[in-house]
Amino acid sequence: MFSNRSAASELLVILVFTLFITGTLVAQPITESGRLVSWGSTIFPSNSNSEFVLIAAGWGHNLALRSDGKVIGWGRNGTGVRQIPGTEHNIGSGQSAVPADMGASIDIAAGFAHSLVLLKDGTVASWGSNVIKTDTRETDYSLINQGSVPDDLENFDITAISAGAYHNLVLRSDGTVYAWGFNSREQITVPPGLDDVIKISAGGLHNLALRSSGTVVAWGSNGGGESTVPPDLIDVVDIAAGFSNNILRGDPSHSLALRSDSTVIAWGNNDSGQSQPPAGLRDVISISAGSAHSLALRSNGTVVAWGSNQYGQSDVPKELENVIQIAAGSSHSLALLSDGSIVAWGLDSYGQSTVPVELDITQIAAGAYHYLALQTDSTVFAWGLNDYGQSTPPVGLDDVIAVSVGDRHSLALRSDRTVAAWGSDSFGQSTVPAGLDNVIAVAAGGWHSLALSSGGTVTAWGRNQFGQADVPEELVDVIMISANGHTSLALRSDGTVIQWGLDVYGYDFIVPSGLSDVIGITSGFQHYLALHKDATVTAWEEDTCAGVSECWPGFSTVPDGLTDVIDLAAGNRHSLALRSDGTVSGWGRDIYGQISIPEGLTDVIAISAGLDNSFAITTQGINTSSKPVIVDVPDRVQLHQNFPNPFNPVTIISFELPVPDYAELAVFDITGRRVATLLQENRPAGKHQVRFESAALASGIYIYRLQTGSSVITRKMTLIK
Repeated sequence: MFSNRSAASELLVILVFTLFITGTLVAQPITESGRLVSWGSTIFPSNSNSEFVLIAAGWGHNLALRSDGKVIGWGRNGTGVRQIPGTEHNIGSGQSAVPADMGASIDIAAGFAHSLVLLKDGTVASWGSNVIKTDTRETDYSLINQGSVPDDLENFDITAISAGAYHNLVLRSDGTVYAWGFNSREQITVPPGLDDVIKISAGGLHNLALRSSGTVVAWGSNGGGESTVPPDLIDVVDIAAGFSNNILRGDPSHSLALRSDSTVIAWGNNDSGQSQPPAGLRDVISISAGSAHSLALRSNGTVVAWGSNQYGQSDVPKELENVIQIAAGSSHSLALLSDGSIVAWGLDSYGQSTVPVELDITQIAAGAYHYLALQTDSTVFAWGLNDYGQSTPPVGLDDVIAVSVGDRHSLALRSDRTVAAWGSDSFGQSTVPAGLDNVIAVAAGGWHSLALSSGGTVTAWGRNQFGQADVPEELVDVIMISANGHTSLALRSDGTVIQWGLDVYGYDFIVPSGLSDVIGITSGFQHYLALHKDATVTAWEEDTCAGVSECWPGFSTVPDGLTDVIDLAAGNRHSLALRSDGTVSGWGRDIYGQISIPEGLTDVIAISAGLDNSFAITTQGINTSSKPVIVDVPDRVQLHQNFPNPFNPVTIISFELPVPDYAELAVFDITGRRVATLLQENRPAGKHQVRFESAALASGIYIYRLQTGSSVITRKMTLIK
């Protein structure tokens, strides 16, 4: 979406967009009736936290199985982006990006960077990475395939699955075990003669198998004694193999066993007390092991935790009860409650401890590493990477009208036209200049910030290594701003674009000669887009092949014949365009599916592009089958903010009716003169859209009014030509 859309008038509620050092951070207003669709390497928030029947915790991501057999994922994804559960309509290779076309599942398992599910038809599906990374190298173990399924697996009658760090186990109906993946510690070398197995558990680099006799077999890594089963261990009914603090280094791990007398036995690494169950621990019905902590579920529905508490993973929430399942991730914990909801605690660096919540959103700011959502009550909900507090909005921030996301900092525009900032302040990017007021738009760059005042002037603060915070002295009449990690953009009321700062290689920028009649701008990591009055697009880019090993020349080349565009979004090395017919076009890099537009995506009213992902707001969702679309009936008459706004020449107006009613939708100028009648007819209950074309009108502020049998609602919009 446009990096920032604003006008030099205090009457406007502004769209805010940002750019960060590794890609575009974009925010857009979302109507309450809009459905969110995402694709690429990320997932967007779901609408509820309920109806779950099974949970699985991986190293930094989670899976949850719903009662209808659908699986959702959240937490760390392939690009390291922190996420929370999203719609089932997403495309991507990351471990928390559940394939859209996957059938109903009955079991789930989460590893380090991959996910595994057992489908209802008895087959196994897997997704995620086959790339194993260390601090100094990245190796593609394509033959290891922990993120894929062996061809011969379809011949097995599988009853259970388990995912280790970089390997997998499956249990067959004949009680034998099959393994595949990384084999650095012989973890996929199943002991000869192992049979009569009734349960399996894959850890970081070792495995446990429970036999019908109540005995345990272990194999794989044994650096901490995790595979040395106590010789007198019998009558076991449950097992749990832990991760380790550093899997590739081969750090030791630990193991747990639950006996039929409801007591817990632990062995292996105990540097954090993870192998030392609390004295008197009884009435246990289930166990789970993380990297350095352990969990036990008691028969009364309460949870006991012990071991490391470095990230709060052993701080069981007070009054947590009615738990029916537990799952320990590397440094976080999950609990599934009897009402089908999930509670999480512990490390939240990738959103693994942020579970689905119900949000009533009007705007979203999507970044590379964290996200902000502006809710209808003017408060901000945040999730994502929080190493500098960028995902922790200030206490009392409850009058926000727009939000923006930087690399490690966040901005909010308040209703009194002042700016709030939080997160990293390493370059002063979160220190708002004293006396800054009358602001109508904000844009957060990588490590600098911009504010547009009602008089059409721009204020900048924060990092200035490339001159990105040196606002040109004569810059006036600005109506829109945009920022990335090393440059800033401003759109003037005469349709011209001003750019300042340097590219990542220290070269001056040159806005394309003759660029004019511009009504919208947005910035990607190394490219820029401009939308013209005639609904066409111009793009320009940096020298992406200078001094880099990965070269994507021409990623900003606009597709031939792209017209009727009403909105733009620029990501890391990909671009999106929203057309007036509600469809989306994409171009540029596609290695994460970020421009692979989901089939059936229509009725889109907003778009956004992040690092290697894309988002769309659609009023109808995606109907990719012959099944009827279920439409929720609104509980009251609502008239939403038009989108885009400001606009030229087309905008979309959405409204909702709780019952069948007569609806009149009209447009007036600021003198009160009716300039257009868009609708005068009976409409059914539900959510409706009307397209408004303004070719015959002059620039200015207009009022649109919805009148029904019971309500009259008005809103303002701005036309810029």
